[in-house]
Amino acid sequence: MRKLLLLVVLSLNLFLLQSCFDNNDEVKPSEEEQLAALLIGPTWIVEESVAECNDQEYYASMQFKEDGILLTQSILVMTTFIEGANEEEMGISCDVEVTDIVASWELIESGKKMKVVSEGFTFIVDIVSMSDDKIVIYDPIEREVATLIKKNM
Repeated sequence: MRKLLLLVVLSLNLFLLQSCFDNNDEVKPSEEEQLAALLIGPTWIVEESVAECNDQEYYASMQFKEDGILLTQSILVMTTFIEGANEEEMGISCDVEVTDIVASWELIESGKKMKVVSEGFTFIVDIVSMSDDKIVIYDPIEREVATLIKKNM
């Protein structure tokens, strides 16, 4: 009887030890963790902001830092139109104003939304879709969609 009990205990220990090394129980990162890992580090270009001025391309960009800092660069392109000129001559003169802004960011609602605080204003945007090189966000207040494209280095 004692040998049988010892055999059962050894079998149970072997089973438990084997289950500890079983890789099928791997913990997968949550959507929020996946999105944060995707966002942090690279520079993201706001696709809708791409503009050309004097044969040079400009765009707004964002860089998400692990400590919750968001570095943004916004652009304002001012084009001067010549009154009475034909279409080829229109927009001959343009100026670009680039503004660097430091904000904070955090994912909320399990990664379905992002909260951004910038210059005293709080914005909450929806994360519509994401892939390795493209994230689509929607601002329900402004009713605008923005597409973030990972900048190729």
